[in-house]
Amino acid sequence: MNIIAFDTASDVFSIGLSIEGHKYSISVDSGQKHSELIMDAADTLLRLADIEKSSLNAVACMEGPGSFTGLRIGFSAAKGLALALDIPIIPVPTLDCMAYPLSFWPGMVLPVMDAKKNAFFTALYSQGSRISDYFDIESKQLINTIEATWSGYNQQPRPKGSGYVGSDRYGLYAGLTPLKQNLEFSQTAQRGGVLNPLANKNTSVPLLLVTGPAASMVQNALVEAFPGTVSCGIFHQGYVEGLLNLAIQNSIINKELLDFSVGPLYLRKSDAELTENMDIGNV
Repeated sequence: MNIIAFDTASDVFSIGLSIEGHKYSISVDSGQKHSELIMDAADTLLRLADIEKSSLNAVACMEGPGSFTGLRIGFSAAKGLALALDIPIIPVPTLDCMAYPLSFWPGMVLPVMDAKKNAFFTALYSQGSRISDYFDIESKQLINTIEATWSGYNQQPRPKGSGYVGSDRYGLYAGLTPLKQNLEFSQTAQRGGVLNPLANKNTSVPLLLVTGPAASMVQNALVEAFPGTVSCGIFHQGYVEGLLNLAIQNSIINKELLDFSVGPLYLRKSDAELTENMDIGNV
């Protein structure tokens, strides 16, 4: 399967191409210049892979949450290409893509994006599965939400192998191999394929790995609340690898299911929409 993927959800722009299992990618910390780079980067990857656009089977993009402008740019490029080639669009939630490379982690994974106004976009994952809603949450509510999510999740039966599971090779990304080797995981961490809380007298949640572009913004508060917290803020980069892999897993190449009306997942209304609603309420 041949898929091209656009990651435009954050300041780091990345684009990837999967051609029969062979991967090509470009990542640039471009600020807000995604629109200037996206099509030239796509043409560059196609030339590197020595493949024509007509050979693509699908196009993927970040669904959100993320930058309002960035998500629109990604969807516009994806829809334009999909319409021209009559191929499916595969939107994948941004936070899922951030968590995907860390599916090997025996505890919980918390990807965090800055939502501004002292709030964050986030969700909780365990063994490659999302175990919470997508949150637009204030920092002061984050700790209670983590505890409540884990408590509810840990009481539910879970089939072995549920959810997406990333290959352990993703642990090589950004220096995670030493991180894995230096941590002493509890022998009770995994039992029969079902995650159990790690032995920790100071907290009711298992070992917590924080990642994403805003990891450093919540690190201190989480370390204080959960002494087992490990910050992985080095993952401030493009997440097109996860986007490509999840798109491949989720793809159904069936022209009867083509839907070009798909759009971004916004967890929060834009400032303009909020202002408009306030004006209407004051009329």
